[in-house]
Amino acid sequence: MLAKQLRFDNTTTAQTQVAEFGAKFEKYINVTGENGNFVPVLTVWIVRVGEDFARFVTTYGLYIMIYNTNDVFKLSKLIPDAEIPIGTVGVVLLGLCSPEGCRAYEVEFCARDGRNGTSSTTFTITEEFMMPLDDNE
Repeated sequence: MLAKQLRFDNTTTAQTQVAEFGAKFEKYINVTGENGNFVPVLTVWIVRVGEDFARFVTTYGLYIMIYNTNDVFKLSKLIPDAEIPIGTVGVVLLGLCSPEGCRAYEVEFCARDGRNGTSSTTFTITEEFMMPLDDNE
């Protein structure tokens, strides 16, 4: 299962170094486990001098994400420049990875307005703005 997910794609992989042996590339991907949860990892590749294909070098797990895609949560504090009340329920659209290990998420909040039915707003926030729903919610 893991080998199928580790694929080099030169259109989405960043070249990070050129050395005497070839060009080094890095890409962050979410590796999905058999349970459906994912872990963000950094993959490292090399295209050797004189070759036209990438070789897998290594991978590093960054951290276990607390929230996964489609998880729901409550807003725990106000988002700057947003008018979303604390306690509003949101859904995780995507977990965002970084080399520093910052846990950030692309999330969406839905709110009812009297004129248009349901409207949605998307934000990028960190875990400090999120808290799990209670068991009875």
